[in-house]
Amino acid sequence: MNMRKCASVVEQREQIIASACAALAKDLRKVDPSTYVLFFHTTNMPDVFEWINDTVDRHFPSGAMAFACTGDCLTAWGEPPVSAIDVEFEVPELTAFFRLYFAAKGAAVELHHIAFNDPSDDPSSNTQRLANCLEAARMEC
Repeated sequence: MNMRKCASVVEQREQIIASACAALAKDLRKVDPSTYVLFFHTTNMPDVFEWINDTVDRHFPSGAMAFACTGDCLTAWGEPPVSAIDVEFEVPELTAFFRLYFAAKGAAVELHHIAFNDPSDDPSSNTQRLANCLEAARMEC
């Protein structure tokens, strides 16, 4: 697979994950960015940790999605803040690690790693498996 096609596959997967996490990102925006700054730089705020975990669990009740206990809040003079949490998604078919970025307007995903159990030789088939697994994880109770 050439590099351009590989990048396209990664971008598709990031968009699929971002779409599946859109409602989660919306709820994560309920916390003021300054709280995320304090949380990620001091890590001494158990209430924020619990709130993030509970929010992830509420959107993915299957338990397949988990807050990976790290993240960041990017702030710069004259720029709106961007908060991010690291997330682990694990189901029998695959494991994915990614960073969910969320700001006042929108969300995005940076996929760090994905591994498929018994992967197909066709990347689009694996991408569809990811989409199906994310949808199933959001629906399970």
